[in-house]
Formats: sequence, structure tokens, C-alpha cells
Amino acid sequence: MKRITLFIILFIQSITAQVYYHPTTGVQNTYSGGCQVNTCSGNYYDDGGPTGDYSNNINYIYWTFCPDQVGYCMSMDFTWVDVEVGLLGCYDVLYIKDGPAQNSPDIWAGCGTGNLGTITANNPSGCLTIRFYSDGSVNWEGWEATISCVPCAVASNNAGNSDCNNPVTVCTNANISDNAPGPGITPTCGGCITNETYTNFYVFRPKFSGTMGFIINPNVSTDDFDFALWGPFSGAPTCSSLGTPIRCSYASNTGATGTSNSATDVSEDVLGDGWVSNFNVTANQYYLLMINGWTPDAGSNGYNLSWQLPAGGSLDCTPLEIPVYAFNATIKQDFITLSANVNPENIRKLIISKKDFDTNEWKELTEIITDQNTEMYFFNDIKPYKGINEYKLSYVDMEGKIQDYPKVKSVEWNPDKAQIVSYKTIVRNNFITITFTALPDHIFDVIFMDMSGKELYRQTVDPNGKERSLNIPIQNIPKGVYTLIINGKVSKILVE
Repeated sequence: MKRITLFIILFIQSITAQVYYHPTTGVQNTYSGGCQVNTCSGNYYDDGGPTGDYSNNINYIYWTFCPDQVGYCMSMDFTWVDVEVGLLGCYDVLYIKDGPAQNSPDIWAGCGTGNLGTITANNPSGCLTIRFYSDGSVNWEGWEATISCVPCAVASNNAGNSDCNNPVTVCTNANISDNAPGPGITPTCGGCITNETYTNFYVFRPKFSGTMGFIINPNVSTDDFDFALWGPFSGAPTCSSLGTPIRCSYASNTGATGTSNSATDVSEDVLGDGWVSNFNVTANQYYLLMINGWTPDAGSNGYNLSWQLPAGGSLDCTPLEIPVYAFNATIKQDFITLSANVNPENIRKLIISKKDFDTNEWKELTEIITDQNTEMYFFNDIKPYKGINEYKLSYVDMEGKIQDYPKVKSVEWNPDKAQIVSYKTIVRNNFITITFTALPDHIFDVIFMDMSGKELYRQTVDPNGKERSLNIPIQNIPKGVYTLIINGKVSKILVE
């Protein structure tokens, strides 16, 4: 038999290569077979291994494989596939998906017998997800594949804060807008989180002791985001020894999620409602937050993270002495503005580079000499590409060493559309304050409702090309979660 011959070859290889067997059951009421595997070598089989058949009643269980280095894509050479097929078609089905999500698009799905050949990922995460279904009878031989990685232009060449070892340090109380190309290169699962899909990590160090919380609002309301929070730590968190999360949600609901005073649980699996209780923090202790997008487009669509702090509470990161607090790209009508928020005491020079559309290589746009009195620096890219523009920030520290900011910024520019259309929302004192910026003739329709759908406030705002603020009074409404709709975009607001 071909499979026996291949087993002899692969047995020799397995002396040094890691062997992976497809899981047969999902963890925590999910279809996930477990945390993703980051590797660029090994042999991968169905659960029967190189000589046995796969099991019955495997219910669409999936497992994700990702590269263990940036700029690479997973490649699997399926030297043998033998999945049950009959007169009516596939009785059992093997799915090979392009991406890290349960429902990433199929590269190949089917059954039958033969050499499937090499299948390579073609997505920013570089990951392949394998999913399998078998019915209640008749077992065929399954599959065997050799795992490798290949360089690929589509894969992100900077894991950034998608990796636990490169978290963004939170330096202000302001909202954070972010997205993710996929999981990092270091698997970090725990508590209710069964596997990483599109992850970002943040470390913060409160300057107060007390109760705080946060809300994650997807930019697209149909996206599903999960989270885990670890701490407190006396020093910077170590990803290999995080322990059990103090707050965790892997709920299957879409839309806003986070912590709330009205919630009583501290952790929830896929059957939860997306909300766990607020948490107590200790001043000057470290906390690590992971945000995990689950739906296939959650990574690229992104989200807005807002903090719920007591009066006078601060997430000041000055004691961390990091050189760069934030690097952002903002779309304008005719150009893209790059901004860097830096610690002027720890930096000498900024270097902004852009990935060339044709060569896929980084080319320097500008160098900015910093001074000891300025924290914010700006540069306008007046020749953006139509489509995706990628930017990288490097800096020279006080010792003369050149280092890269851990996350590449990627934005899509379309000159045919009005780009200056934005707003930010802050809940403080007795008002929800919304600050709008837009081109002339662009207006905002604002609706504020309770969770029953009762309309509490409605207003049309015309910024007329300038910045304008709207204050929604909340002093006479009960504490809880409310719905804010701006031009059809739905978000959740926590009033405490």
C-alpha cells in the first residue's frame, strides 16, 4: 500500500520532526480542536496516524497551523488523502482553509483518494486551518501531510502586538483603534480562549487602586470579538507563565463586548453573553489584555477599545520609559497623515518608511529629528497609492540604536471618496461627548437608545468641514449598557 510505503519514509523523518494528529473533539463547547500550532516543520495526520484510519463522528473539528516567523506562509504537502466518498458524494469531508478562522475561505474541500499535492496559504496571517467531518460509519485512511513554510509577500512581515511578546503599552486613557493580520508567532491561549485568531495584546499599569473596566466595539457590528485579561504582575508580564485570566469571554455573540458593573461572572465560554464583571486593580501593577477577533473579517475590520475608569483614574505609562507611545495613519482627502506620539527623553530621531507597491520593499519617506519638548510629530504622505498603503516607524534611541515600532500601519486610500469623516466618543461627567470631523456637506445622524430600543435622544450634526462636539446628557438615566447609532453604525455605550 502507498500509505505503508509513505509511513516508512515519514517514520524516518519523524525521528527529528514533530508529529501532529488531528483532534476528534472540540474544547469548551466549540469546534476548535485547541490552540493554534506555530511551526514550519513536522508531519500532520488524521487522528488514526500513519497506519490507522480516522474515527467516526468527528463533528467539523478544526485546527489551525501558522508560521513561527514573520513574512512566511504555511505550506502543506498532502502526499496522501483518503476520505470516504460514495454514490451520493462525500460522506466524510476534509476542508483546507486559507486563514486562521473556523470559517476562513476554503482552498480545497472534498473527499476521495489520491495525492492532493502542496497547498499554501495566501493571506496576511500566513495560516492554514484544517477542518474535518466524518459520519457515524465507515472509516477510510485519512491523510498525511508534510509541513513547511515559504516566504510570501501577502504575509505580514511584522507581528507587532499580535504577538504576546510585543504588547502595545497603553499610555493614556484615550480610546484605542486597532486591527490585526492574524495571531502572533507565539501561541497564547488560556482560560476561556481556545485558540488565537486575530489577536492584539496590550499592557497597562494603572496609577490608582480601585475598579475599572473596558468595552470593545467592533467597527462592523456583525464581527465577534473575545478577550482575556491577566494580572496583576509586579513586573512586565511573561507570556510563558501568565496563569489563569482574571477576566475572560469567548462568547459567540457579535457586537460590543467587555466588562460591566451589571455583570456578575468573571469568565464565560461560547454560551456566554459577551459581558463579564468589572475588575479591581492595584496601583503600579501590570495587566495584560488580549483582544481576539473570531469572525473571518474581524482582523481587517478592527475595533475601538475604550476604558472605564474612576474619576481621576489614569493609565499613565511614564514609568515604563518606552520611546514610542503610538504610531497612527489617518486618511485625508488628498493625502495620508502619519503621526507619532513619543517620549522625547528616550528618542533622537524618527524614520518613517513606506512599502513600495511594485517591489514590496520598504523605502524611507522622511527622517524627523526630535527635541526634548515635543511629544507629537506629523508627516503627510502626499503621494499615497490608490488602495492599501503600509507604513513602518523606526526610531533612534538615546544610545544611537535603530529600532522598529512593533506594528506596521496599513490603511486603504480612495481618492474618489470623501475621506475626512470621523468621530470619537467619550463618556465622562454627566454627558456622552461625541467629537465629529468631516468634509463640508457631510452630516451625521445620531440616535441614542436604551437596550429595549426606546429612543432617548436624536440629533443631526453638520460639522461643515470643522471639528464639532455634541453632548448627550446622561445624568438622569439608569446605569447600564445603551445603544449609540451614528449614520447606521451601531456601538454599545456603558453608562456607570
